[in-house]
Amino acid sequence: MLCEPPPAPPTVSATAKVQTPVIGVRLVIEMRDGERIERAMSEVRRFTVERGVLIIVASDGRAERRLMSGVLKVAIE
Repeated sequence: MLCEPPPAPPTVSATAKVQTPVIGVRLVIEMRDGERIERAMSEVRRFTVERGVLIIVASDGRAERRLMSGVLKVAIE
């Protein structure tokens, strides 16, 4: 009885692993005082809420913090 080896897993090139930035998509935050913060998602590493504070971490490592009590709306457009 002949056994064939299992097929090799598909290889992924190094360039395929790098995620391409999303072009035209923006993080939009509207504050209760009328201020509007807009950032291109290609410039945002992550944003999160911790203990009532919205934290926006930029691609270069800068962090901007805003109290959630002052935030009216958060959207990705």
